[in-house]
Amino acid sequence: MCLSRAYIANRVTDKLTPIHERIYRQPTDKLTPIHERIFCCRSGSAADTQAIADAVTYQLGFHSIELDEAPLVQTAASLFREMCYRYREELMAGIIVAGWDPRRGGQVYTVPVGGMMTRQPVSVGGSGSSYIYGYVDSNYKAGMSKEECLKFTTRAHTHSQTHTHSQTHTRAHTRTLSHTHTHTYAVVMGGTKLFKTKL
Repeated sequence: MCLSRAYIANRVTDKLTPIHERIYRQPTDKLTPIHERIFCCRSGSAADTQAIADAVTYQLGFHSIELDEAPLVQTAASLFREMCYRYREELMAGIIVAGWDPRRGGQVYTVPVGGMMTRQPVSVGGSGSSYIYGYVDSNYKAGMSKEECLKFTTRAHTHSQTHTHSQTHTRAHTRTLSHTHTHTYAVVMGGTKLFKTKL
């Protein structure tokens, strides 16, 4: 799940690993750094999404060196779109790209399976996303503060995990990153503390 406003991009993920038809209860960080202020949330096959993220990180690094400046979030999203579209028959990968750049501020781009790309103020994806579309529609509002963004994303993610992993509350973790023009902030919540968040 990712959301954006003018000076912040916020994203949240769980730590369960899908490998083909099985979901392994193995801690995995699905928030992957692509550049200094650009990250992606990965859903789909863990091997496929990691391979795409590695390729895009490599390409974006060269692009940044050629320009001698930090890359745009839209450029990173376009590289993901190109990879996902080119290999749409071979890979199962849904990507949410979020970050901050000086030209457009905080941004979120969704690249679903098949390789389409859209910019959105808030985006959800992955195995638990179908449980929280209603929550997001009724609780998201434009112009939220950083604290409101963190509270909103954590509550939405808690709601999703309550439905999808009800037997494994004590093993679930949520990692939240917030990007501004100056800093990146990370918060990790896990175990029973996560599920004491009031909905």
